[in-house]
Amino acid sequence: MLHCGKPHRRDDASPDAVGIVYDAKTKLYVMFGGDHLDYLTNDTWVFEPARQQWRQRHPPTAPPPRANHRLEGAGDGKIRMAGGYTYASNTDYVGGQFQDLADGEWVYDVEANTWQGNGLVAPDSRVWRDGPFHPDFYLQGDRPDAAKFQAWLAEIPKNRWVATDPPYRPRLNRDWGTARIDPDRDMLLRWSGGHSAHGGTDVPHFHFATNRWELPFPVEFPLGQLYSNTSYPNGFNFNLRPWMTGHTYQNYAYDPPSQKLVKAGRPRHFYVYDPDVGDWIGRGAKPQAMQYNSCFYTLTLCSTPQGIICWNKQGGVHRYDHAGAIWRPMKLAGDKLPGAVVDNSTIAYDSKRNRVLMLQKPYGKAPYTGQIYAMDLESNTVTALSPDGMAQGASFAYIDRCTYDPHNDLLLLASYINDAGDHTPTPAYDCAANRWRLLDIGYDLGKRGSRTIRVFPHGRSDGIMYDRQRRLIWGTDTNSQVYVLRLAPE
Repeated sequence: MLHCGKPHRRDDASPDAVGIVYDAKTKLYVMFGGDHLDYLTNDTWVFEPARQQWRQRHPPTAPPPRANHRLEGAGDGKIRMAGGYTYASNTDYVGGQFQDLADGEWVYDVEANTWQGNGLVAPDSRVWRDGPFHPDFYLQGDRPDAAKFQAWLAEIPKNRWVATDPPYRPRLNRDWGTARIDPDRDMLLRWSGGHSAHGGTDVPHFHFATNRWELPFPVEFPLGQLYSNTSYPNGFNFNLRPWMTGHTYQNYAYDPPSQKLVKAGRPRHFYVYDPDVGDWIGRGAKPQAMQYNSCFYTLTLCSTPQGIICWNKQGGVHRYDHAGAIWRPMKLAGDKLPGAVVDNSTIAYDSKRNRVLMLQKPYGKAPYTGQIYAMDLESNTVTALSPDGMAQGASFAYIDRCTYDPHNDLLLLASYINDAGDHTPTPAYDCAANRWRLLDIGYDLGKRGSRTIRVFPHGRSDGIMYDRQRRLIWGTDTNSQVYVLRLAPE
């Protein structure tokens, strides 16, 4: 199925397009082209009402692929076509992704099955977005040299965030999301964007071995809802892939038992991505407690060996059982667990103690109290840890991205200290001592106008994750720059 008519773009004031038209002479409906959302086509189709039959025509040549064009029929066996759009492949912030075509009039002779016009091309053609929206963009240049990159990694300094500068990076900006590690395939998986950011269904892979991004399939965008917030379309698209949510925040995670990525941010369904296939492979129904309106804001997920843990805004917790394709509620005991809060919560698995650590700050201007909640995965008992140094929490810039480093037994926040100058320490929770620490981790500074920019992964458009194989912490930012840190807190 293709979209052939008007995409209802906010900047489009043209008359309604007509993508199918009836020819009285041949008693056939004629349809041309269309947008599959990941490609445009120039296929020619006819529908014969008498036989209730569709047939694809294969003329010698045809107009270039397009959608949103206008077809007109006068009943004389000739169909006239004008206008339409092609893809712009724009990488600007909230840049227009459709470009109007003004390439004259085209005439289709229904009986002769021929097109006339200037600039005819081969029939049955496809046009994809290009540049960083197409997989070929990431295959440019020299063959990746894993040995060279691993040697470079071995020499990075301790306690400093270092940019790896992968040669070809995904665009657009991928705001207000995170990133997840796939330890089974030695990759970073990134499904992030929404609102006024990237709105595709694609999950770029970053390969830790070679410092290369990979795009598994061409980017596809929704019509009309791109750059909106809560109005991204629900359900499947033509390729059975789920659309982006308003943002992804932390509503997806890697599931070690199934070795798949699972996203839970859609209202009624969760969706499963298979990194081996490089595509979304299915969906299942979520329980009622995970189905509330705009759940993409607050469903907060993390990986555990027993399956993904999901923390919701009511303070409820579910565990993903991939064998049954079901989320099972966990009956909690002990201290009351608060609900996850948009922009102000984060979660991580403490592998030394088989527990999940949860941090939450009230929404708005109220400061973070420094409290941490631990949920034991054997007993489901919640404990408010009340660590030493809690008062420092009021100065933490962000409480919404973290990773657990088992080698150093630290929970590292993707954050810094407010109002402490340009270079500021990084908050970390010392699990063994049950206390907050401030680590002097180095990073570069930049400028955006008069504002100082901290060049390391932090805040709501970034993700950090621990790499057990190399004992490194990786991160990525909204522009798909990749950073690496060798942490040595001693």
